[in-house]
Amino acid sequence: MNTGFVRIFLLSIAFIFSVPSHASNLTMRLDVKAENLTDQISKDDILAVGHIENMMSEKNKLILSSDMEKINGQHSAYIVRGKNNPNHILMVRIGGRGWSPDKEGEGMLYQTDGDASFNVYAYKNSAIYADTYVLSFYAYHR
Repeated sequence: MNTGFVRIFLLSIAFIFSVPSHASNLTMRLDVKAENLTDQISKDDILAVGHIENMMSEKNKLILSSDMEKINGQHSAYIVRGKNNPNHILMVRIGGRGWSPDKEGEGMLYQTDGDASFNVYAYKNSAIYADTYVLSFYAYHR
């Protein structure tokens, strides 16, 4: 199988839960690393890079999380099931430089007065089967 058969559609959604007036202060996008999407991926391969644009000028805490199925209850590792065949599983985790686990278990925490980037990593060595995989993340200020 080659990378042309593996399709990954990314939904990136920025929500603000703490203060409604900040809802327009965050935008998010994900850039797929297509060169890493082969039929076999290795643990810690970067599958996508996320960018959060933070228009607040004061120092604040960003929380990055997802409503996707969690791996063993971990707050930063997720199971993504194929849309065409739910037995096709892609396991991912989020993180990167400056990100740390949120002590309240909501996701990953980043302290910033500007923008932030994060990586979507392969959780473990595994095969990727041809399917459509939807990654959905959200970010908010705390």
